[in-house]
Amino acid sequence: AECRFMKMNTLEKAFNALRDLEPEIILPEPLRARAELPIRRMLELSR
Repeated sequence: AECRFMKMNTLEKAFNALRDLEPEIILPEPLRARAELPIRRMLELSR
């Protein structure tokens, strides 16, 4: 399956985001905490 949102990403956009630290995303703490575990699992699988 293909993700249309992932297709929007480019190396240039990733470079600019890392260089400029933008766009900044601010999440409410409860949402951030719930999202952390699946993100950590995904990163662990990428090792």
